[in-house]
Amino acid sequence: MRKDQKGFTLIELIVVVAILGVLAAIAIPMYSDYRSSAYRSAAKAALVEGAQNMERYYTRFNSYDGGTFRLFFSAQHFCKLSLI
Repeated sequence: MRKDQKGFTLIELIVVVAILGVLAAIAIPMYSDYRSSAYRSAAKAALVEGAQNMERYYTRFNSYDGGTFRLFFSAQHFCKLSLI
């Protein structure tokens, strides 16, 4: 092989692809767990907000009847919930 040739050998490229594959195999499940944890936190916050709105309605009207539909559908934040 001549010294003036520049570039990467096939072995070097295969090693780089293998390293990237290992990193992706580690990073993708961690990202999925982080994302589902964020969705769960947002869902918990939305449920707490809904409960607080229901209590506010009860304090104002002394009844839970009639307020739940209006309170839940006028919420500002919506979450994606998935059942497992």
